[in-house]
Amino acid sequence: MKNLTDRYWLDTYQKFIQEKKLLEGLIRTESLTVSKTKIEDFFQKNKFENYTLEIKDFDMIKISLDFIEIKNKKITFLKNLISLFNLLGYYITRLISNGEIIKTYDLYKIESDRVTFYIAKKFNDIPDSITTLYHITPKFIWEAKILKYGLKPKISTIVTENEEPRIYLLSDLEFAGEFINEKIEQLIKNKKDEIFDVYSWVILHINKNSIQKLYKDPKMENSYYTTEFIPKSGIINVEDYFNN
Repeated sequence: MKNLTDRYWLDTYQKFIQEKKLLEGLIRTESLTVSKTKIEDFFQKNKFENYTLEIKDFDMIKISLDFIEIKNKKITFLKNLISLFNLLGYYITRLISNGEIIKTYDLYKIESDRVTFYIAKKFNDIPDSITTLYHITPKFIWEAKILKYGLKPKISTIVTENEEPRIYLLSDLEFAGEFINEKIEQLIKNKKDEIFDVYSWVILHINKNSIQKLYKDPKMENSYYTTEFIPKSGIINVEDYFNN
């Protein structure tokens, strides 16, 4: 084995480590049309014809599969297909079997021969002009938890097809205020105003550079999310928002 104190081998080693870091840090999602073509190529190479594939709104692709002809190879086929989704930069946002939403970790247990995937882009380019993102939260949560511990991802109680804990962020401050007003109306409708002060909120200003992995939310304009913890140092401002 070569001695790493040798200048040549040390330089070579450092170059390798640097290139490895660059490769691991690359973030890319193929376009909808390119992804559609590559998925169709995958089906053709596997001689699989029982499918429909269409591009939907909000950067999503809908894929319906019928496994009647390949029952014995279904699990291997699905594993390879999901690997392709990952390579293209997409994730499964919804999985449906027999008209019911299924958790993705139950995919290989599904007995039905018909499955429908909705896949969405993992990564989207965010304009350089956007340097700050906004997170809305009731003021009592800010004071009791976030102020002390930072912002922790949590599982949404509304969007049931999403499994991993997330933090949702907005790129437009005015829209953040409008969204709070909508949330207040929902909370009053559900009688949550009897439990806590639904009118008192804060808008957290988040430094975009404090987030390594940022995903576009395909279901709402000006919306992004991360699955990473955001430390207190990433919160650069706190704006009170009171609606009465």
